[in-house]
Amino acid sequence: MGASKARGDNYRMATSKKNKKSLKDDDLNDLKQELDMDEHRISLEELYMRLSTDPVNGLTAEQAKTRLERDGPNALTPPKTTPEWVKFCKQLFGGFSLLLWFGAVLCFIAFSIETSTYEEPPKDNLYLGIVLTAVVLITGCFSYYQEAKSSRIMESFKKMIPQTAMVTRGGVKIEAPAEALVVGDLIDVKFGDRVPADIRIIAASSFKVSCKFLAQINWGFEYFYLDVYFMAFYRGPPDLLTSLLSMLV
Repeated sequence: MGASKARGDNYRMATSKKNKKSLKDDDLNDLKQELDMDEHRISLEELYMRLSTDPVNGLTAEQAKTRLERDGPNALTPPKTTPEWVKFCKQLFGGFSLLLWFGAVLCFIAFSIETSTYEEPPKDNLYLGIVLTAVVLITGCFSYYQEAKSSRIMESFKKMIPQTAMVTRGGVKIEAPAEALVVGDLIDVKFGDRVPADIRIIAASSFKVSCKFLAQINWGFEYFYLDVYFMAFYRGPPDLLTSLLSMLV
């Protein structure tokens, strides 16, 4: 989980596929950018140079401040929320549901005409209108429940993000808020910590990665490396269960 804004500086190569046709403003939100990220493949020396990071002292306070102002906080940016009653109405009256509502109304109108015409009118249209109304209400409520359940995923990811992280800046290890981390920071992760951002592991003694928060099952990867650089790149917030030294990319 890197910074919420796209990294647009020279250390990250990005390619975007754009439609040659004219796009409306609403369609621009659906435009996707594919990032060609090689921070986990290049050598550490090249990575240090690209990110302008001292491998021992880390970034300076001024560098961290500049990058934070440029890239924004290291936090997920939730989309604009729609009122719940609007979401519920869309499920009840949107798409195919509107056709069912129209059919139910016609059934009730037909039944009312039959009631005024016959002393004992048939109730077929009444029953059909009730069935159609019940189908729309049940499917609408179920669809709304599914959408509300999906919208809570963002909140669950927020809970995975650690509040603070141990970072080296200016040769001094400090405890900084996870939102204040920037690209190029040197981060120390110890037993039981969660990875606070997208990182590349540059040195580790032994560690185990647990992915139970992502896969909803208790499984993980276990590695044992002594005094070697472990070159890896992790996206997402898995638990890191032993100590290592990493760089935010």
